[in-house]
Amino acid sequence: MNPGCESVFGQNCSQLSNISLIHIQSDGKNDSYHFVWSFADAPTLLMARTSLNTSLSVDWIAMFEQKSKNSSISFDPKPYYTFGWSLVKVCE
Repeated sequence: MNPGCESVFGQNCSQLSNISLIHIQSDGKNDSYHFVWSFADAPTLLMARTSLNTSLSVDWIAMFEQKSKNSSISFDPKPYYTFGWSLVKVCE
């Protein structure tokens, strides 16, 4: 949960109510699947298929700047495939 956040904000990020990013990685024989859930604004899911030993990077400063959100999460090396979903509006 909140990978790398402590090094940026200098405190346990699980204590901050506005930060909730969960990264789950599933490794197979030839590739990895990454599932990144974010609850910073609207609930969002990012799924990526990558090579083995791919690392996830989160730019925590950009995550909270409205104009930089598109570049706040990255993989090294680049994924083979990505898919994203966001729940923008809920109607009752």
